[in-house]
Amino acid sequence: MARPPRTTYQEPLQHPWAQYPYAPRPQIDARYAGPTWAAPAPKLVVRPPKTKAKSRRGCLGVVITLVVLLVLVPAGLLGLAVTVLPSLPTAPVIKPPPTATNPVPTATVAPISKPELGKTLKGGTCTEVASERNLDEYLALRDGGSALHLRGKVAMLHIQLGGGEAAWPKAVTTRIDEAALLSQDFYLQEAKRYGIKNLQYDVIPWPLHSASVQLPHLTTNAHDLLDPKTERQLRDQAQAGVEQAFGSPLESVVESYRQKGYESVGFLVYLPVSTDARDFAWRAGHSDRNDQPEISILFPRTDILDHLAVVVAHEGMHLFGADDLYRMRTADKADAKDVMGEYCVGFRQTAVDDTTAYAIGWRAQPPTRSYSIVDE
Repeated sequence: MARPPRTTYQEPLQHPWAQYPYAPRPQIDARYAGPTWAAPAPKLVVRPPKTKAKSRRGCLGVVITLVVLLVLVPAGLLGLAVTVLPSLPTAPVIKPPPTATNPVPTATVAPISKPELGKTLKGGTCTEVASERNLDEYLALRDGGSALHLRGKVAMLHIQLGGGEAAWPKAVTTRIDEAALLSQDFYLQEAKRYGIKNLQYDVIPWPLHSASVQLPHLTTNAHDLLDPKTERQLRDQAQAGVEQAFGSPLESVVESYRQKGYESVGFLVYLPVSTDARDFAWRAGHSDRNDQPEISILFPRTDILDHLAVVVAHEGMHLFGADDLYRMRTADKADAKDVMGEYCVGFRQTAVDDTTAYAIGWRAQPPTRSYSIVDE
């Protein structure tokens, strides 16, 4: 018997949203066996039925046939199922994702003894920034957010986020650790000037290089500032990246440190992006939530150590309640060397003056200034 013609197959319509078209499926002719075209089945020969005389033997055959169909066949199928089913492949067990692939770190940055660190603390210069004075009020965000004040036991997490291991060369990670230690020394020295004796400021590294972070396009203005929408997106992506790596909301990280006795918890998030955009802080005043985790975003790839260390100290101060002094429309000479005012490289001319000290909890009363200080 000749092979019948193959059925013409019509490709399905293209629907991008459903990832069409599917792979063409082979057509099966009813007269052929198997999922693909195979050899024809044996030719069926139809013979005329034989005529037999009716007898009691025929009735007995019918009874036997019914017994076989009703009893023996089901039993045989059950035995076959017991024999075959254990060998059939079972569906894979999908395990839930781990709840904490990166547990909260506890170790602080190890001390680094290099002559360059001492030079950064004792050297450097500051330059006045006069082109961005557009604020009439200084907003002191005292005792808000996760970083309440710079007193007592404080944890500052330095998080290297996303990009993979290749995005974080040893030179960059070492520079971040050194900048963290320099900011720590600066805080402790300035706290002594104000008689703050109970400050324990721990800088805690938390490398999350494998975390998934989708960064928006970074477009800056004439002052290298990002627009508020992009800053919010960066802040949200940073929080989502940490939460994805940790397996719980960022509030859980704060709570875990609070249980360890820390009064304030801040997050300095470093992103592996080469950009001219300036670092920024997202402190408690940006939200209606007074207990939100407070995050600063930094781009450390192109910074030299002298500059990065002061930036880390500056952005950290934001999280504890300090505002930018270089934005005050009426500058005050008493703020000439404040870390929140002038652009500094190195700490020789950098200090924490009275307005910043009040905002971070080192002074009980606000100082007298040429601008108004508003508590939030």
